Amino acid sequence: MEIKKYYDQREKYSLEYFHWKSTNYKANQSISRSFNWINFEGTTVLDFGCGVGYYTIPISRKCTHIIGVDISDHNIELARQYAQALAVNNVTYIATDFLDYFSQEPFDIVYAITVLMHIKDINQALHKINSLLKPGGLLLISDFNKYFPPRILQNRKSLPIFYQTFTFSKLKKMLLDNGFDLLRESGRLYSIGGLRKPDWVVLNWMEKYGELYPIKYLGEHIALLAKKQA
Repeated sequence: MEIKKYYDQREKYSLEYFHWKSTNYKANQSISRSFNWINFEGTTVLDFGCGVGYYTIPISRKCTHIIGVDISDHNIELARQYAQALAVNNVTYIATDFLDYFSQEPFDIVYAITVLMHIKDINQALHKINSLLKPGGLLLISDFNKYFPPRILQNRKSLPIFYQTFTFSKLKKMLLDNGFDLLRESGRLYSIGGLRKPDWVVLNWMEKYGELYPIKYLGEHIALLAKKQA
């Protein structure tokens, strides 16, 4: 199945669910810890693969302006409805394939949360991101760890769309090859035996040490912060 078709049929509008997912769902809150590495004040931001805006809207409260790009028309329509319902006026949502997206003004920050997993040519995507950033601009990536305990990853193998997992070394090399310097790295989303239902199995205390060896390799997610080379 095409990724666009898959995501076009996944979600329905629910402001209550959106609020829970963006503010209380522990998996999202775990991933959001990496945003604390960045000072968003006065910045322009691009959310690559924004979905319905679970991260876009919280970040919009910290930055000057944010653009969310997603391949799913359905996701973008929902994201616009949520932004309107929550009176968020510094967000622009665009439905397009990211590789076709163009901006006249470069961004201070780009982030991609569980997006690269769906892209076959990672180098092409990173090259595109580099072209959209100002010199010294920041890129935050959070995506699936190849060596995470298998329960969740086994479930994902049944998805009818392309997806892949990563290692720290693979992603770091790709960043270096595409004009980025690595600033920070960490594991994210620690749980027991690959479980993260119910929410209480998310081990937030481990994330305090997620940048340390060997703990960083044990998280479901790999989080990397990089800077575009001047």
